[in-house]
Amino acid sequence: GLITGCSSSGVIVTSTGSTGGLVGGNYGRVTECVSDVAITGSRASGGIVGVNYGEVAQSTAAGAVSGSYHTGGLVGINYGTVTESHAEATASSTYYSGGLVGENEATGVIERSSATGTASGNYYTGGLVGINSGMIEQSYATGAISGGYHSGGLVGLNDETGSVADCYSLGDVDSNYHAGGLSGSSYGTIDNGYSVGRVSGTFTEGGLVGTDNNSGATGVTTNSFWDTETSTVAVSAGGSGRTTVEMTSEATYADAGWDFTPDAGVWFIEEGGGYPVLIWQLPSEENTGSSGGSGGCFLTTLAR
Repeated sequence: GLITGCSSSGVIVTSTGSTGGLVGGNYGRVTECVSDVAITGSRASGGIVGVNYGEVAQSTAAGAVSGSYHTGGLVGINYGTVTESHAEATASSTYYSGGLVGENEATGVIERSSATGTASGNYYTGGLVGINSGMIEQSYATGAISGGYHSGGLVGLNDETGSVADCYSLGDVDSNYHAGGLSGSSYGTIDNGYSVGRVSGTFTEGGLVGTDNNSGATGVTTNSFWDTETSTVAVSAGGSGRTTVEMTSEATYADAGWDFTPDAGVWFIEEGGGYPVLIWQLPSEENTGSSGGSGGCFLTTLAR
């Protein structure tokens, strides 16, 4: 199945099953679509797609999505691919709430995508993804997070099979247990990531990662940083703390091996200061890199 260039708006209320602003369950391809829908669902509710087994590309969702389980601003549960897509919807649920995707399963891939809406929930709440068991690459989140257990600016819980690479988060995080600027808890891998949001938690708060172990599982975080001044937190279960001046210096990241190659790199930083942004965020005339992509916010300078 193929759905392309379509839009939806209105109100959807359902008590059971998968609910999407455009599609309940997608096994094909949804591309270049827009939705602005208020959704009240139960399980697997998303601003565009409830459950995705196929591909969602170059699509945007607004509105508000709420449910009991697996609630995402764009997709409720992702088993497939979400690429070059953006959500500014608010997402709230009891379990697995994410600004873009509620739960990214082990087969799920999220790349070159973003979320700017707020996310709230009792368990596993993230600015981009509530719980991640798959792969997230070159993506970011900016919305504020409010949760009870496992809450992060990008990911609530990065599970043992979860991988996060070349990502960042800007939103403030408030959580009772396991609060992290990038990930509330991480038992998987995080590489080339950073966070700058304020972090507030009652138990195991971390500037970048709240906690990295569970029943013997240990997460691995490499080449990643958090701003110790804006986060107001000096400790983390992973990553390295840096001052705001250091966080806005290219040398901090280049020394850790981040790719700032002008013509084919991943990252860009404004000369003279500013936090790094992904090169696909730049206007097309400035973005000559191989990452390509569309959607999200086009920024040349990022400041809090």
